[in-house]
Amino acid sequence: MASSPELKTFAKFPPQLINLLIENFSIPKECFSKPPTTWETVASLNTLHLSIFVTLTFITLLSTILCIEEIMYLLKKVHCPLKRRTLVWSSAAPTVIAICSCVGLWIPRSAMFTDMISSIYFAVCFALMLWQMIEGFGGEQTLLEELKDAPMKISTGPCCCCCPCLPPIRMTRRNLWILSIGTIQFSLLRPILLFIAMVLWMDGKYDLEDSSSSSASLWIGCILGAFTVLAMWPLQILFQEAKVRLADQNIIPKFALFQTLLILITLQSSILGMLANAGKVACAPPYAGRARAQLMNNHLMIIEMFIVAVVSRLYYRQRDEKEGYSIVSLTNIDNNMDIGNDVTKNSVITQC
Repeated sequence: MASSPELKTFAKFPPQLINLLIENFSIPKECFSKPPTTWETVASLNTLHLSIFVTLTFITLLSTILCIEEIMYLLKKVHCPLKRRTLVWSSAAPTVIAICSCVGLWIPRSAMFTDMISSIYFAVCFALMLWQMIEGFGGEQTLLEELKDAPMKISTGPCCCCCPCLPPIRMTRRNLWILSIGTIQFSLLRPILLFIAMVLWMDGKYDLEDSSSSSASLWIGCILGAFTVLAMWPLQILFQEAKVRLADQNIIPKFALFQTLLILITLQSSILGMLANAGKVACAPPYAGRARAQLMNNHLMIIEMFIVAVVSRLYYRQRDEKEGYSIVSLTNIDNNMDIGNDVTKNSVITQC
C-alpha cells in the first residue's frame, strides 16, 4: 500500500491555508509534498514515462562509455603528464554532470546532493580551463616570454565589456598571478558555500522556494553569481590571446564548450526554478511544482550533456606528442652552462 505523501512546510503558505486548499479545492497533496521517494517514482511511471526514463539512462550509459574511451585515448596519446591530467578531468565534465542528473532522475530526493556534486566539479573546471591555456603555451615561463610584449585587453566580458576606455595591461608574473587567483577563487569558494548551503538545508534553513530578503538560498545564490562573473573575467582576458596562439590545440571550441556548460548548469536550472517558484510549472503527482521543474531539468541536462560529450570528444581527442614540461634539477645541468646569477645550485626549473 502506498504511503501518504509527506507534506512540506512553506515559508509563504501557512499550514491552515494548505489544508484548506487540499480539503476544499481538491488540490492533490502531492502539490505540497516533498519530492517522491524512488519507490513512489517507479510506482507512478506509466509505459511512456518508464520508456523515457530507460532511454535517458541508456544515454547516460552511452556518455559514460564514450568518456572512458576518450580518457583511455588521452592517457596513451598525450605525453605531457600535466596536460594529460588537465585534459582528462576537463573532458569528463559533461559525463559527470549527466551521471548526477541520472541519479536525480531516479532518486528525486537526492537533488540537493547531486546538484552539489555537479556544481563542485564544474567549479573545478574553471581552474582546469585556466591550466589548459597556461599548459598550452608550455607553462608559466613560456607564457610570460611569449606575451610580455603583447598588450592584453581587459575591457572584455563579463565585467568590463562596456568599458572600452580601460587601458591594456602587460603580462607580467604578478598580473598572471592576479588572473590565476581571480579564477581559482571560484573553484575554492563555491564548494565552501555549497557545503554551508547543505548544512543549512539539513537544518531546515535553506529552501530554494523561499525568495524573501531573509532567505539563505537567495543570498548564497547572489554571492555565487558574483563569484562566477569575477572568475570568468580573467579567463576571458587570457582567452583573447590564447585563441590566436593556441588555435592548433582547439582552444576556441574547448572554451566554447566550457561556456556552454556554464550556461546550461547555471542559467537553465535557475530559470526553471524561478518559473516553479512563480507557479508557472504545474504540479503533476507525485511531483510538486519545484520537484517537477527539477525533473525537467534532469531530462534536458542528460540529453544536452550527451551532445556536449560527443562534440567535446571531437576536439579533446587529439594526439599530443610533445614531451611537455617537467621538473629538472639544476644539478643535472652541465656545470659549464651559464644559468645566470639569480639561480642557485639546488633550485629547480621547468622545461617544455
